[in-house]
Amino acid sequence: MYVTEAIPINKKHVIGVIGAYIVQNKKTGSASAGSSLLTAKTGNQSSITNIAQGPSNINGETGKDPLVAQGPMTDSEYEDAIETSDVRTRYSLREEDPPKHTKIGYKAFFVKDGKLYPPMVANPSGAGTPVGVWLNADTGKLARDKEGNLITTQGGRMKVGAGGKGTKGGSGTLAWRPGWHLGPYPDATQFWKKGADGKQYLNPDIVFCEVEFAADVDYQMTAYEYGVKENGGFDHSQAGIPFLIKDGYYRYRTNTMKEGTSPWYISGAMKVNKVLTDAECRDLCRKLAGVEMFGRENGDFDFEAHGLKPGPVTPTTDLASISPAMDESELVANLPGYVRREINWDDSELNRAFTLDFYDDP
Repeated sequence: MYVTEAIPINKKHVIGVIGAYIVQNKKTGSASAGSSLLTAKTGNQSSITNIAQGPSNINGETGKDPLVAQGPMTDSEYEDAIETSDVRTRYSLREEDPPKHTKIGYKAFFVKDGKLYPPMVANPSGAGTPVGVWLNADTGKLARDKEGNLITTQGGRMKVGAGGKGTKGGSGTLAWRPGWHLGPYPDATQFWKKGADGKQYLNPDIVFCEVEFAADVDYQMTAYEYGVKENGGFDHSQAGIPFLIKDGYYRYRTNTMKEGTSPWYISGAMKVNKVLTDAECRDLCRKLAGVEMFGRENGDFDFEAHGLKPGPVTPTTDLASISPAMDESELVANLPGYVRREINWDDSELNRAFTLDFYDDP
């Protein structure tokens, strides 16, 4: 069994951060994914006692494939693009009760014929994303070779296919971190389109929505355990969870850990509540992050031209085409490249990640 043990901490500022984390969870009512906030040692790599049960093994690796839709991108732009696009995520209609505790996040969608689509990855059957209803995240399509074997990196980690019907993006294989990927504020500089003046502008077909996501369980410590390297050091880019998390969330960042940057939220369930105008996005960006929203070349998003209305959504009623739930994450979590290790609180990178992830959390 994967038994939790308190790990000695000898740094006052780490204790302070953990104290703030405990206070935060008490205020929100969120549970922690693990019987101890100070995490655990590995036994036979089954799941931590107090988390939603799931396999205990993973992380994703940086993808390098070009995003065909808009031309060459930097690695950072590409990683941010795939995170916000949910390239690994299918969904199913939630049949259980809604989460008891939720948080607010923001998601970019590509709009076509009045419907919302992930900017890069195909929805099942190319259908628009349902709104106003709770959707559980499912696993994405597993990338396999011609013989049917899982396509993995040299390090033994899984990659997932991207592109397909209903997408605005490229194809290829990408890193695996299942769950809904959401922003802490409505901005997405990675979805740029080159203007007539040669400068980059927000794609005119991208709109932002306010979403509500499950926050009953905080899986952050579990995610950090997957970011611990064999030598005990911490790598924030590897701190992702391989299995589908249930009724909870954690923070993950593809960007460099520095002041002024924010991690993504990754959650097991979400509901689209509202389509935002650019004016609302600008106000939220300033309020939540102190940044200016990425500008468009020819004015604000044109709702009339896209056949879409801003404001609170009308819940989708035609749900018959939604595929049944599918979870293949256990196959991935058992690959040799995914190892869950004890957190080393003496590691400066981990301390920095912890401080930035929580103190910069709107």
